[in-house]
Amino acid sequence: MGRIKDIINESGITGALTMGIKQFQYKTRAAYYLKENALTAEEIKQQKETDYKEQLLISIAVPVYNTPENYLREMIESVLEQTYYNWELCIADGSDGDHGYVGNIIKGYMELDSRIKYTCLSSNRGIVGNTQAAIKMAEGKFVGLLDHDDTLAPNALYECRRAINRGGDVIYSDEVTMDEKMNKPRIIHFKPDFSPVNLLAQNYISHFLVFRKDLYNKFSLRTGFEGAQDYDLILRLTDNATRVVHIPKILYYWRRCKRSTASGAEAKPYCVESGRKAVQSFLDSIECDGVVSIYNNMTLYHTDFYTDGEAAPVKKPNNYNMEAAFEKADMVYICEKNIEPVSDETIHQLMMYAQLENVAVAGGITLNGSKIVGGAFRMDAEEFLTPVYKGRLKTNGYMRRLVMAQNVTALANTGVIINKEVFDELKGFDERLKGKERMADFCMRAWQAGYDVVFDPMARFKTKGRQKKDKKISASFKAKWKDTVIRDDPYFNEDAYWYQN
Repeated sequence: MGRIKDIINESGITGALTMGIKQFQYKTRAAYYLKENALTAEEIKQQKETDYKEQLLISIAVPVYNTPENYLREMIESVLEQTYYNWELCIADGSDGDHGYVGNIIKGYMELDSRIKYTCLSSNRGIVGNTQAAIKMAEGKFVGLLDHDDTLAPNALYECRRAINRGGDVIYSDEVTMDEKMNKPRIIHFKPDFSPVNLLAQNYISHFLVFRKDLYNKFSLRTGFEGAQDYDLILRLTDNATRVVHIPKILYYWRRCKRSTASGAEAKPYCVESGRKAVQSFLDSIECDGVVSIYNNMTLYHTDFYTDGEAAPVKKPNNYNMEAAFEKADMVYICEKNIEPVSDETIHQLMMYAQLENVAVAGGITLNGSKIVGGAFRMDAEEFLTPVYKGRLKTNGYMRRLVMAQNVTALANTGVIINKEVFDELKGFDERLKGKERMADFCMRAWQAGYDVVFDPMARFKTKGRQKKDKKISASFKAKWKDTVIRDDPYFNEDAYWYQN
């Protein structure tokens, strides 16, 4: 009942009902998805028989502490079932004297498979210390983190090896939260490709995390961030990685039990503050002036970046108007006719992101009453540009995406702020294009050039009256981007879009 009360207090009765329906849909779709995408016997055979020219050891580090017997066995056996053979399982045991069976079970598995390594710690060192001890045992060039009560998909290390071959030195996958018995899926987290803006808002990377050990040795786990120690590590690893690779496959099964963070922030409330500290520490370390706060008592964070700049307004944008506006300010604010910001905070919110070093453009969400009518686009092989969020704003959205700033490929021109430096570098708008295509084209060119395009649904605009029907994508836009949109949008893969709508 406690969780139900929390939902009602947060969203109201209507919002709670909507959220309950969404959760039921997620469970139903998750079960269907896992069944339809299970490995076949032929795929398992092919993966096991794959011949690798270079032998590469992958270490899996697991800290255990008073682990229930069935959890422990399921975790170990999920590693034994890996289709990639060159691994070692490094287990550091901090269990107390009343849980001696933990070490006995592990030693029993060691007799069956010499790839399992074990150390019994003299005392429990906590999650950080126990994990550090497990990683210290690792001899592999790459290390993956596995919690003592979770499991891996059988192809987890096989897919990680493929990602390593593509140059990845920090690798992560999609994951699914399961019930306590690991029988029923509750929700699948289909993740975007590496999204630094998303990462400042929440630890969307989480599991399954694999990284080069020599990189880890420079940015290891730290005490003082217990409950969000992996978040603290991920922020620093990804900022210093040569290449971060996302595997868009479910490789990690996260057990939802009473004492697990998978069951919600209320299970371990200290995790919320630890996460805030992790983001604040990271921003301080890169000398980015911002104050991090907790959003609605969740493991979700908003940063108030310092800004003292101004944005010159432009109503009908073209290169000539933009050039005149940029003579007045380093940022230009573009807003379509009949659309206006909900408050002054809307403009401030976008300016905070638009003035950051690697950001080209920042845009918000447009509402007609409580209905979302504008914001961000995703690339689509058939439609080319498809609105990402459309409909009524009733909940926080799939994986809280409607209350967090995030990376996107393209924005609508309903309310955005553009950075002058990037605008000049990219030589402005493509004047052959009109309306939403012009803005989307600029965003996509900025994204291709390595800049962040930021969508912040907390920066809200409003409009009145009926909306114009979207025009068909022009032949010019299709010709320009046809070779790009044939692949999935890096920030919204097809599975996620199907699952959340």
